[in-house]
Parts: sequence; C-alpha cells; structure tokens
Amino acid sequence: MGSYDHLTDEEYLNHPKITSLNKTHRIMTNIVKNIRAQQEAEKKKVEKDTFYQKAKAMICSPSHEGKTDYAYLDSLNLRTVGCGNNVNTWDRYNNINWYKPDGSLPTENEKKEGFNSFNPHFNKGYKAEYFKNVSDLRISEEEIDRLFHTQYDQNISRIKKYIPNYDSFPENTRLGLFSHAYNLKPKSYSKFNNMFNALQKGDLETAAKESQYKGASRERVAEIQRLIRNK
Repeated sequence: MGSYDHLTDEEYLNHPKITSLNKTHRIMTNIVKNIRAQQEAEKKKVEKDTFYQKAKAMICSPSHEGKTDYAYLDSLNLRTVGCGNNVNTWDRYNNINWYKPDGSLPTENEKKEGFNSFNPHFNKGYKAEYFKNVSDLRISEEEIDRLFHTQYDQNISRIKKYIPNYDSFPENTRLGLFSHAYNLKPKSYSKFNNMFNALQKGDLETAAKESQYKGASRERVAEIQRLIRNK
C-alpha cells in the first residue's frame, strides 16, 4: 500500500492493483482529515472572533478610547471619532459616513463646516464630552464597527511586523499589546525596541516596563502593563 501513497486520490481509486478495502480506507482517511481540518479552522475562527470582540470591548471602554458617535479633539488635538479613530485630515473626515440630526446625509460643504468647526478649540484641553454640540454630524453604530474593524486589521499587521511571535502569547498579553499599539502612531510605535526585544525572549515583565509611554492616562498605562504581564 505504501508504494501507492504518491498517487492522487483519483489515480489511487482507479488503480486496478489496489484492493477495494484499501480504497475504502483511503476514502475514510481523507474524510477524517477533512473533518479535522474543518474543526481546526472553525476553532481558529472562534478564537479570532472571541479575541476581536474582547479587543473591541476593551478599546471602546471609557478606560481606554471610549466610544462616541460625534467627533472631538483628543489629547493631541487630533479630530477623533468612534473608538479613537483618527479623522484629522480632510480626506479621512470626508470619507466618514456622517449623517445629520434629521437622518439625511450632509453635503460636502456641510462636512467642511463640521471639519472646520474644531479650529477655535485647539489647545484648550477640553474633554470629549465638550465637543458633542460643536458639530451636529453623527455616525451610526455600524460606522463605528466599520472604523474599528479597519483599524483592528491595521493594528494587528503593525504588531506582527515588530512582534513576529505575537500569536504565541497568552490572550491577556496580546490584548495589552493590542491596546498599546492602538494608541500610538506608527512612527512612535516603531521605537519600542526594548519592549520588542524583551518579547522576543518571552520576558513579559521587562516588556511591560518598557511599554510605558506618554499621552495616555495612568490608568490605561497600568492596565496595559498588567495585561502584558498576563495578570
């Protein structure tokens, strides 16, 4: 039987010298392999979906980015909407699916008015809630989901570029690293070499210490470090 293993399924099943019993065995073996492959794929999908939902709940929570259906200026004076999604350039702002209080879509001029309405408020240090009435443009829950999904994929790709063994870490560690990267610009994130090196060695304690950065609340930084330590 071993000498025929190189044959394709079609060749094997049509070969005149192979017994019916062996052909049946080949068919059953393939069925089992396919079932196991499907189960493994489904398991990975469930794990990915579960992590995605946990990451979203974490990022959109008040202790991290929060979630708003209106735009505001964040701590760096960047126009932001949804779960911390940067819309500070006109192109980004213009590509958002905004709607007006009556449910209708804004014209381009109305979107420009919304975009420019933040200009008088730069460097004032206002919290997000202050901006609720600066512009009456809003986004739907579906749009919030779309924006997060897009940034989720970008964030995971960026993390794996610098942390190739990302998937090997416990879920808490991966969540902490996800929040850490989500809150940083790509250029800033690339400078965390000490953290990357520690993670390459599996040293979560050092990685947590080296993850500290400015621009986030002490509570968020502490939460990120706790998660990276897998606590």
